[in-house]
Amino acid sequence: MTIIWIPVLYSNHMDYFHRIIAFFKFMLLSFRVALKIESDLVFASSTPLTVALPGIFASYFHKAPFVLEVRDLWPEIPIAIGALNNPLMKSLAYGLEKYSYRNSRQIVALSDGMKAGIIKRGYPPEKITVVSNASDLDNFDPFKIDKVKYRIKYGIPNNSIVVLYPGTLGKVNGVTYLTKIALKFFDDSRIAFVTVGDGQEFEKVRAEAESNGCLNHNFFMFHQISKAEIPLMFACADIVISTIIPLVELEANSANKFFDGLAAGCCIAINHKGWQSELITKHKCGITLSQDIDEAKAQLEELIKRPERIHCAGRRARQVAELCFDRNKLTKILESVFTKALDNGNN
Repeated sequence: MTIIWIPVLYSNHMDYFHRIIAFFKFMLLSFRVALKIESDLVFASSTPLTVALPGIFASYFHKAPFVLEVRDLWPEIPIAIGALNNPLMKSLAYGLEKYSYRNSRQIVALSDGMKAGIIKRGYPPEKITVVSNASDLDNFDPFKIDKVKYRIKYGIPNNSIVVLYPGTLGKVNGVTYLTKIALKFFDDSRIAFVTVGDGQEFEKVRAEAESNGCLNHNFFMFHQISKAEIPLMFACADIVISTIIPLVELEANSANKFFDGLAAGCCIAINHKGWQSELITKHKCGITLSQDIDEAKAQLEELIKRPERIHCAGRRARQVAELCFDRNKLTKILESVFTKALDNGNN
């Protein structure tokens, strides 16, 4: 596989204006690169949706079918979180969405919720295939790593139920939710909370945990660790949690941490409804927590009373990863989408 890297600065620490500038800079530079690559098929993966434009351009130029992967519903999400509030920009964004869908031979959606959102925009459902994120069954194997050894290494309480949040600490993630729950469990040594990752709200989360006395008491934050160490952090966890701020538009999300938690054989916790909540309920592999902090505390309290329930949920989580989210199986589905696009182009 040959990868062409376009050096455009981008970070979750950037404000929305500078992120949009980065999106457009990448889009313009991608146009030039797309001209040079002989293509049988063009596959563009959003977000942001602006990546569709150089993809469509390349498909026309090389007379190759275009397949779009939708990893988030744009522009619904940036509008919902207030990142896109100018009426003209909203209109242009909806126009770009419509144009991108109309020029796609096939569309890949990461979840059923995203597929439903695309159908609402008038795209034929028979041309949409759900191919979710994959679970890395090799790197996150729960039987490979000594949990106690690595809890000692990272200074994580060895005798507590550990709730891990691994990922970006951005505005939409709402990780201060965990600092509030940690405060509710301040005097309860049965449970501890850990975050691993960086983002726009890292300092905000840290400051809140520090101000309420939880930081390094029952709330631990890891900022700089290597990618190779990430599976070790999952091995330290009993529960892996994925959080969002309370917006319906975000419930169709497909976060990597969810799939890695399944592969790691951890009980899964989320704080929102949607397809992930339905999957958790169906397979009994975790818990859907309330956005209300007191209710969430009560739910977790019931869970930690019976640690065997957490372990059973973790075993089921690994089974779900193997059954539904094996990368090799999903690759075959994606390959079939490409084949359809190519076959349709020849008819």
